[in-house]
Amino acid sequence: MPRTSKPPSISPETVARVEKLVAALTEQMTRPPRQGPRPPSGVALSFAQYRVLAQACAEEGMLVGDVSRLLGIARSSATEMVARMEHEGLVTKSRDARDARIVRLLPTRLGRQLASRRRGHHHEAFEGLLAQLSCEEAHQLVDALETLGRLLAKARSGGAR
Repeated sequence: MPRTSKPPSISPETVARVEKLVAALTEQMTRPPRQGPRPPSGVALSFAQYRVLAQACAEEGMLVGDVSRLLGIARSSATEMVARMEHEGLVTKSRDARDARIVRLLPTRLGRQLASRRRGHHHEAFEGLLAQLSCEEAHQLVDALETLGRLLAKARSGGAR
């Protein structure tokens, strides 16, 4: 249904506040959890590596092109990242059974363990934050984040003004 009224005017201060909040949230999400020295594996997982591993665990056999799209980086950068992850023992490469030109990424046992540990840290952190809110505030926060997610997805697909 088309809008009949003009959207409300948003002040520059409001835009600046949103920008600052999103930057703070991004920094919190991308910062590795405080865990003291390196984990026993010796691998400190970056947020980008975590995202790739989480996706690879959920959808085994992802391609380097999938990594590129997931992270919004050039294919050459994704190739370099995958090579580092393979060197660190986080993923292995496997030729596709039907088309040998296709190389699929498979998480290793170590990759799965580190992704699971990181997911657990995120869950605990969010649980602790949400526990500080009333049920109503928590629902409002979820609604606002879902709205932000829709707006960002629309902007990425070219649907923003």
